[in-house]
Amino acid sequence: LGAKYMGKSLNGLTAADIAAVEQMLIRQKPNIKAFHEDNGQDMLLSGDVDLVMEFNGDIAQIAAEDDDIGFVVPKEGSLLNADTLAIPKGAPRAELAHQFINFLLDPQAGKHISETILYPTPNAAAKALMPASYRDNPMVFPTGVGMDNSEWGKFEGPEQARLFEDAITRVRAA
Repeated sequence: LGAKYMGKSLNGLTAADIAAVEQMLIRQKPNIKAFHEDNGQDMLLSGDVDLVMEFNGDIAQIAAEDDDIGFVVPKEGSLLNADTLAIPKGAPRAELAHQFINFLLDPQAGKHISETILYPTPNAAAKALMPASYRDNPMVFPTGVGMDNSEWGKFEGPEQARLFEDAITRVRAA
């Protein structure tokens, strides 16, 4: 998301753009406790840090435990994402996979999942079953200028993925 901070789209980044983001992140390292994997919410809840970059559902979960915790999308925007389910061509038990996906898409199952993980559901039937405290929760369904400036990332190939991986490895090692 350093690219968003630097005024760039998350898509179409060149090797030079990625290198510029890398250098900006290295300059910020004295102000950053950790470039964490997926435990920022634990660091925040324990008081180890005062600020994290983390998925909204993870923050919504810990905010239920500590009302002093909030969530904001930076005005520059963020990366939008969605979980997907796919059945590989030639899967040996494709029918079973279809049954599992249908189960997950059932409104009652979707409601239970969303109540448990506090991530936004794309399942309109499940969302309709949820209480207003979920449907109207700005941590679960953020709005505003930050969301207006957010974008879906596009996979631009293994070469660019390698550039990102190499850059963050160098940032962590610096």
